[in-house]
Formats: sequence, C-alpha cells, structure tokens
Amino acid sequence: MSTPPLQGLSIVVTRSAGQASSLSDRFHELGATTVEITTIAIEPPADGGGALDAAVTNHDDYRRIAVSSPNGARSLLAACERIDVWPSAPIACVGPSTAAVLADSPLRVDIVPDRNLAEGLVEAIGAAPHAGARLLLAQAEIARDALAKGLGRHGWDVHRVIAYRTVDGDVTPEAAAAARAADVITFTSSSTVERFVRLVGRRSLPPAVISIGPLTSETARSLDVPVDAEAEPHTLTGLVDAVIDWARSRGPDR
Repeated sequence: MSTPPLQGLSIVVTRSAGQASSLSDRFHELGATTVEITTIAIEPPADGGGALDAAVTNHDDYRRIAVSSPNGARSLLAACERIDVWPSAPIACVGPSTAAVLADSPLRVDIVPDRNLAEGLVEAIGAAPHAGARLLLAQAEIARDALAKGLGRHGWDVHRVIAYRTVDGDVTPEAAAAARAADVITFTSSSTVERFVRLVGRRSLPPAVISIGPLTSETARSLDVPVDAEAEPHTLTGLVDAVIDWARSRGPDR
C-alpha cells in the first residue's frame, strides 16, 4: 500500500466552524493531521434576514440572481425554505463550492464560471438582456464591490442584499500554539488571513503558507505574510492539490 501524500504533515485549516470539517476531512483522508483555527463566525445580517426574505418574496422583479459565496448560497436557501418561495430566475454562482450548496434544491443554477472570482462571474453573466434588467446579488455585509460595479457596467440594475455577516471567531491559546507547531497553513479567503493575523498573530504562522487564490494571496502579502503556493483552480479541491504539490516538492524526507 502506498504512503498517503500528506502522511505526517500537520495542516492548519482556517475557516468558520461550520465549514472547516469538510476540508479537514479531506486532509485526513490524505494522511495529514489538522489544526482547525476558527477565525470566522457566520451570523445573520443586522436585519435578521428581512431584506433577503423580501427580495425572495418579490422574486419576479429579478431576471437573474447572483451569489458570491457558499455562505451567501446557504442564506439564500434558508430564506427560500423559511418563506417557502422558490425564485424561478436563473442563478449564477461564483464557483463550484457555492453551486454545490444549491444542487439539491429547486433553485436553478445555470452559470458557474471557470474563474472562481468576482471578475470571472461578471464575465460569465455578461450583458443584461435589456437596459435596467434587475439582478439580485446576495453577499456578505463586508464584500468587495467589484461584482456589483462590474455587473452595473454590463447594464444590470443590481439590487445588493446583505445575506450574512462575518465576525471574529474564538481562538484559544492552545489552538494558537498548535498552529505555530504545524507544518503548513491554508487560507481560504482574505478574511481568514486578516483575522488570523489580528487574532493569532504572524508569530504563530507555520513555516509554509498556501492560499486559495490571487485575492487571498494579495491580502496575505499586504500583511507581510509570505505565500509559498497558490491553488489553481481557486477552489477547495485546487487548494488540496496545491498542498499535495507543495508536500511533494519537499521530497520524501520532509
């Protein structure tokens, strides 16, 4: 039996508490141990989801819906289930992880761009079918404006609704010490980098840093966090593959 590619490695996973386990499970299957650092907690928006509920209720106003993260997709799905209304407008998702959240629902996803970035979603959606066509955009409270502005330039009347908030997670001293002793850390978003640096500190970074994509890498470098490898494609699967490639580059005696 061959040795698993990540055998003996300790990997820090930085995601919200509800999302870390799926990535950790994949690393475990490949032979690694993991340290889960809950840098982010997901909470309802300040209005309790009222604006999203109203948008779903009035779904006939929209020619298209766009969702820019798995958490946004979960919030949209929860709103539909809460009020038992299922929009007929086609849905564009920023990447496969976001689309997967809606896969078993009555909602119809018809666009998942090759580039798992806001710019890739803008390009995939393209021009509005007519001037002023409305588009519902479900996003985090703090989100880049690239998606809304890009779609606006393509003729869409973008109705941005806050679907959820991200707040600081709870990091224990024991978790910080375990992170410091690990071999590599994975960052899945700019928020995970920012919060790790703020909550845990750069001194607790393991020797290697692997990011899910260029925006996350840019944020890391702006905070003096060196990036050793970057996922391609910019998905969780790509991130796992990047860790495997990094481990192989270290040789069998790593």
